[in-house]
Amino acid sequence: FIKTEKAFEAFENSLNVDPKAYLSLYQIGKTSVLSKTRLDLGLASFNEYLQHEQTSPNPGHDAAYWRMGMIHEIKQDFAEAKTCYEKALILVPGSEKYQLALQSLNK
Repeated sequence: FIKTEKAFEAFENSLNVDPKAYLSLYQIGKTSVLSKTRLDLGLASFNEYLQHEQTSPNPGHDAAYWRMGMIHEIKQDFAEAKTCYEKALILVPGSEKYQLALQSLNK
């Protein structure tokens, strides 16, 4: 738990230093997914991340939607999870991991 909080703090500090450190937004969301904590912060971070243009080598918007779907699943909001997985698939048609996420949701 302490390491998770330190990760959130580090990414938030990064954004305070450089508001254009968009990767930190993604990492906050990813940390929320992996720790299953601060889920609303994770969703807000992904939503803000999606407002910015994709830049390489940062994760694509598809990955943000996929991870948002995971947060919605954790929150047991399966309709929103499905919507997010579908958006990820629209951006990267044929992605096996996005298809698997959607299939496991439909079971």
